[in-house]
Amino acid sequence: MRARDLGIVIGDLPPGPRNAITDVPGVRVGHTTLISGEGPLEVGRGPVRTGVTVIVPHDGPSGEAAYAGSHILNGNGEVTGLAWIAESGLLTTPIGLTNTNSVGVVRDALIAAHVEAHPDEPLYWSLPVVGETWDGYLNDVRGQHVQPEHVRAALENAGAEVAEGNVGGGTGMKAFGFKAGIGTASRVALDRAAELARRLDAELTLLHVVVPLPALSDAVVLVSPQELNAVQAREDEKELARWAAEAERAAGRPVRARARAGDAAAEILRHAREEGCDLLVIGTHGRTGIPRLVLGSVAERVARQAPCPVLVVHDHAAADARAEREELSQYT
Repeated sequence: MRARDLGIVIGDLPPGPRNAITDVPGVRVGHTTLISGEGPLEVGRGPVRTGVTVIVPHDGPSGEAAYAGSHILNGNGEVTGLAWIAESGLLTTPIGLTNTNSVGVVRDALIAAHVEAHPDEPLYWSLPVVGETWDGYLNDVRGQHVQPEHVRAALENAGAEVAEGNVGGGTGMKAFGFKAGIGTASRVALDRAAELARRLDAELTLLHVVVPLPALSDAVVLVSPQELNAVQAREDEKELARWAAEAERAAGRPVRARARAGDAAAEILRHAREEGCDLLVIGTHGRTGIPRLVLGSVAERVARQAPCPVLVVHDHAAADARAEREELSQYT
């Protein structure tokens, strides 16, 4: 049973078809769950309440990079591979989740899996991302029961349907005195513009603006900004096609997809003038205070300078749109 089954709705945006991370095309999740033993703790024997979860980021070739970033929520918890993500902005392996004392085992097993997938590349390297879950209150964490074969099994059974709760890396977790575990969710962000296009019988153009990485001189880098920009352009093309297909389903009409490179606000304004747009629909991060002062607001700049009306969409607007659609559906 999930929170929504109990009438608990978290956030404003509508969920994807599975309400899971696997609503992102190509993403798969696999678990291996280890449960055995009862009674008092005996290190090395149990009770065992642990496991491993893997998140495969795409269905492309093993080792093909995906764009990635990280955010620290409460400042504590080991995650390997974050230094490479901070340096390059790229994820090159599946993500692993397991108990604190088994992080190293899972990391090494993911490296082994990728070495096996690249037998003809002797210099192939890998910096897997593996995060810890603390299950020491319910599990013999010092016994280190997670083994490489458990990681391989999780990779092999990874799929689009995500088991939740007392499984995989979340098997032995608890939080604030309650049993915890694995959870997942997804949200759809194109609803508002697509709904407007459908109701107003309007043409919808999906515009994606990328800020290119600057060129570096007199620097030694593993991956050049030019190479990263080329990779980003290829990935953006695939993502735009997927977003356009999603918007077409929601709007019930063809959707044009356009990509530009440069300053986000400037490129949106240029597109609006060149194409003679009647309305711009733009999302906002809702920054306030210092972040707004330092980072600025693309939505605010566009709204001030646009040659046409601008609809700025906050998260709650999607909820309003859903409620409006539900109300209208009673009369159609």
